[in-house]
Amino acid sequence: MTEYEAYPEHIRYTHDTYCRIVIRHASFDAARMLAARWKREISLEYLTHEKRILNKELAEVVAQIRHGEMLFIADAGSGTSLKALYPLDSYVQYIDIEAVTCSPSMQDIVDVIVEVGDFEGAIVTEDMVKLNQRDYQFLVDKLGEKNIHVMHYVPEYYEMRDRCKAVVQTGDCGIHAQYILIAGYPSDHIPMDWLKYGITRKGLEEAEKGKE
Repeated sequence: MTEYEAYPEHIRYTHDTYCRIVIRHASFDAARMLAARWKREISLEYLTHEKRILNKELAEVVAQIRHGEMLFIADAGSGTSLKALYPLDSYVQYIDIEAVTCSPSMQDIVDVIVEVGDFEGAIVTEDMVKLNQRDYQFLVDKLGEKNIHVMHYVPEYYEMRDRCKAVVQTGDCGIHAQYILIAGYPSDHIPMDWLKYGITRKGLEEAEKGKE
């Protein structure tokens, strides 16, 4: 092949190579643009599987809760009025999300709250451990048994309820189907006496007694 004949062949080869490179890069760009669009779009699968808090009041509390503050997740039988056996302290926010009998359940609410919020542990009653292993084991699976504190029911548990930032009323009809969730982060756990009394002189003294 003469130099004159080889030149057009060289031009065609160079042109074809350039076109292949352009097409390949264009396909990459199109794929990246499509992936970015998919990320922006809310799919039906996202809506049905992504856990989110839809109640405005509850979402605000979970977003604003800080280390050492607590949420009381109440069952359907928890009375809070002034005429209740143990009235709720007026300083505790009350969020009623009870819809119908047994719904939403305590597990429904805790499952989402623990996933989207920052919680390091929980407090349950001795009665739950004895009479409601189903809900107790659910919490153990969520937070780990070492992070579950057990305390006496009456009146200590209701006294602790009044230390909580908010009470979330569910429709759960289970036996002692209620938890106290402790907000926290990957750090040293807060002593129970601090949770009971705050970082007060009494709280510090009681915590020191527990070390003896």
